[in-house]
Amino acid sequence: MRNIVRQWNEATEGYSYRFKGGDIFLRLVKAEGSYELRNPIGYGVQVVKCKDLDEADTKAKEVLEAFFEDKVNIKVI
Repeated sequence: MRNIVRQWNEATEGYSYRFKGGDIFLRLVKAEGSYELRNPIGYGVQVVKCKDLDEADTKAKEVLEAFFEDKVNIKVI
């Protein structure tokens, strides 16, 4: 089980999904009334549009579980 946090980032005015205190795997930015899930590191993930934070967490979990080939737990901090 991989523990990932979704954390607000003041500098980018968006969220990031990361290991607590570690590498960023995905970014979540607000875009025209929805959210876009983006990957800054280049793991081959395309931009995924999400209507709200719940859907974004679900999509991020799917992407990260596929990447790690392991279960992922997302905690909001």
